[in-house]
Amino acid sequence: MAMLDLLTRETSEDVAKRAPINERAVTAYCARLKAAGKDRSAFDQIMSELKNDAALKAVDVIEIAVRYTRGRKSSSKAAAYTAMAKHIVELIRSDAKALLAAKSRPL
Repeated sequence: MAMLDLLTRETSEDVAKRAPINERAVTAYCARLKAAGKDRSAFDQIMSELKNDAALKAVDVIEIAVRYTRGRKSSSKAAAYTAMAKHIVELIRSDAKALLAAKSRPL
Protein backbone atom coordinates (compact mmCIF):
# COMPACT_ATOMS: atom_id res chain seq x y z
CA MET A 1 0.00 0.00 0.00
CA ALA A 2 2.82 2.43 0.87
CA MET A 3 4.52 1.70 -2.46
CA LEU A 4 1.33 2.45 -4.38
CA ASP A 5 0.98 5.70 -2.44
CA LEU A 6 4.50 6.74 -3.48
CA LEU A 7 3.80 5.95 -7.12
CA THR A 8 0.58 7.93 -7.28
CA ARG A 9 1.70 10.96 -5.27
CA GLU A 10 1.74 14.13 -7.31
CA THR A 11 4.55 16.61 -7.17
CA SER A 12 3.88 20.30 -6.72
CA GLU A 13 4.87 20.85 -10.36
CA ASP A 14 2.25 18.28 -11.46
CA VAL A 15 -0.41 20.18 -9.57
CA ALA A 16 0.83 23.51 -10.95
CA LYS A 17 0.59 22.21 -14.53
CA ARG A 18 -3.15 21.69 -14.06
CA ALA A 19 -3.69 25.15 -12.59
CA PRO A 20 -5.49 27.73 -14.71
CA ILE A 21 -3.25 29.87 -16.89
CA ASN A 22 -2.65 33.49 -15.90
CA GLU A 23 -3.67 34.73 -19.36
CA ARG A 24 -2.84 38.39 -18.69
CA ALA A 25 0.74 37.63 -17.62
CA VAL A 26 1.28 35.06 -20.37
CA THR A 27 0.08 37.48 -23.05
CA ALA A 28 2.19 40.33 -21.67
CA TYR A 29 5.41 38.29 -21.49
CA CYS A 30 4.84 36.82 -24.98
CA ALA A 31 4.33 40.28 -26.44
CA ARG A 32 7.50 41.56 -24.78
CA LEU A 33 9.55 38.56 -25.95
CA LYS A 34 8.32 38.93 -29.52
CA ALA A 35 8.93 42.69 -29.44
CA ALA A 36 12.52 42.06 -28.32
CA GLY A 37 13.07 40.28 -31.61
CA LYS A 38 16.73 39.37 -32.02
CA ASP A 39 17.97 41.76 -29.32
CA ARG A 40 19.76 39.42 -26.92
CA SER A 41 20.14 41.98 -24.11
CA ALA A 42 16.40 42.77 -24.19
CA PHE A 43 15.65 39.04 -24.22
CA ASP A 44 17.95 38.43 -21.24
CA GLN A 45 16.28 41.24 -19.29
CA ILE A 46 12.81 39.82 -19.95
CA MET A 47 13.95 36.30 -19.03
CA SER A 48 15.40 37.59 -15.78
CA GLU A 49 12.09 39.22 -14.91
CA LEU A 50 10.24 36.08 -15.96
CA LYS A 51 12.35 33.86 -13.71
CA ASN A 52 11.94 36.22 -10.75
CA ASP A 53 8.16 36.66 -11.14
CA ALA A 54 6.77 34.75 -8.17
CA ALA A 55 3.21 35.10 -9.47
CA LEU A 56 3.92 32.77 -12.41
CA LYS A 57 3.34 29.07 -12.02
CA ALA A 58 4.91 26.29 -14.08
CA VAL A 59 1.87 26.17 -16.35
CA ASP A 60 2.29 29.88 -17.14
CA VAL A 61 5.97 29.57 -18.02
CA ILE A 62 5.28 26.53 -20.17
CA GLU A 63 2.51 28.36 -22.03
CA ILE A 64 4.77 31.39 -22.58
CA ALA A 65 7.38 29.07 -24.11
CA VAL A 66 4.82 27.41 -26.38
CA ARG A 67 3.52 30.73 -27.68
CA TYR A 68 6.93 32.35 -28.03
CA THR A 69 8.65 29.45 -29.76
CA ARG A 70 5.56 28.20 -31.58
CA GLY A 71 6.81 24.79 -30.55
CA ARG A 72 5.65 21.84 -28.58
CA LYS A 73 4.62 21.95 -24.95
CA SER A 74 7.56 21.59 -22.55
CA SER A 75 7.42 19.02 -19.79
CA SER A 76 8.69 21.35 -17.06
CA LYS A 77 9.51 24.94 -16.20
CA ALA A 78 13.22 24.29 -16.74
CA ALA A 79 12.55 22.77 -20.16
CA ALA A 80 10.42 25.81 -21.06
CA TYR A 81 13.25 28.20 -20.13
CA THR A 82 15.65 26.11 -22.21
CA ALA A 83 13.29 26.13 -25.20
CA MET A 84 13.00 29.93 -25.06
CA ALA A 85 16.79 30.34 -24.80
CA LYS A 86 17.30 28.03 -27.78
CA HIS A 87 14.71 29.93 -29.78
CA ILE A 88 16.49 33.28 -29.45
CA VAL A 89 19.76 31.64 -30.50
CA GLU A 90 18.03 30.15 -33.55
CA LEU A 91 16.59 33.56 -34.47
CA ILE A 92 19.98 35.23 -34.24
CA ARG A 93 21.71 32.39 -36.09
CA SER A 94 19.19 32.36 -38.95
CA ASP A 95 19.61 36.11 -39.37
CA ALA A 96 23.40 35.71 -39.51
CA LYS A 97 23.10 32.89 -42.05
CA ALA A 98 20.85 35.00 -44.26
CA LEU A 99 23.32 37.88 -44.11
CA LEU A 100 26.21 35.62 -45.10
CA ALA A 101 24.17 34.09 -47.93
CA ALA A 102 23.31 37.54 -49.26
CA LYS A 103 26.99 38.53 -49.27
CA SER A 104 28.06 35.42 -51.15
CA ARG A 105 25.45 35.69 -53.90
CA PRO A 106 26.71 37.17 -57.15
CA LEU A 107 25.05 40.33 -58.37
